[in-house]
Amino acid sequence: MIIKKCLNCNKKFEVENYRKDKAKFCSYKCYWKYIEKGNYKNCGFRRGHKSFVTPEAIKKIKEKMKGRKPKNLDWLHNSLEVNEKRKKALKGKQNSLGYKMTDEQKKALSNRNKRLGIEPPHHWGKEHWNWKGGITPLKIEIRKLARYHKWVLETYKNDSFKCQKCFKVGKELDAHHIKSFATVLRENNIKTTKQSMMCKDLWERGITLCKQCHQSFHSIYGKIANRRGLDIFLESNLESYDIEREKNL
Repeated sequence: MIIKKCLNCNKKFEVENYRKDKAKFCSYKCYWKYIEKGNYKNCGFRRGHKSFVTPEAIKKIKEKMKGRKPKNLDWLHNSLEVNEKRKKALKGKQNSLGYKMTDEQKKALSNRNKRLGIEPPHHWGKEHWNWKGGITPLKIEIRKLARYHKWVLETYKNDSFKCQKCFKVGKELDAHHIKSFATVLRENNIKTTKQSMMCKDLWERGITLCKQCHQSFHSIYGKIANRRGLDIFLESNLESYDIEREKNL
């Protein structure tokens, strides 16, 4: 802290070190009283100070700027006239923005690319920038296929979007493989998505279960379950279901 002397009342006051050069008054009252006395030096603008730019100076500036106009003023706003000028300027330039190729040009370009063996750039698989050597599990890749989504929808339609255990109708449904998904992959030695597309056992008719019944089925019979376990699960009541579950636990 630094001790300073007020310019108005000569009273001593303490100030932080960073204000040692700026602090000159002990309060705002002393500041305004000092200004009212007519002392304006080093006190900033006083209230109601006059502008440095007089009305005469403003008139002179207006007279000098009269008739002047920036060269590219028309391009600063999006008026109809400017858009028409742009269209005329860009017409016929193939590398400009907004240019649309005709059907004849598209056909000629595609025929040229086919003749030269040029293919469009691919941004998936090994050519994607974030490719990490194919670490996604095979079961997830198969479930992302369009063929798999089609099989799921067909299963729902065959069962009228109804769970075959509790007969619940709704959105929370799962398509269950009657022959286990894992056993089909193991028996047919499927290691790629192309092999899965050729496998007939994988795309056989499934059965619709709600998520709760689907989870409870696999909790009893495991992930590798057979047709017999599914028949017992569908025919059993809640009491027999609980007994069967206690046996497998």
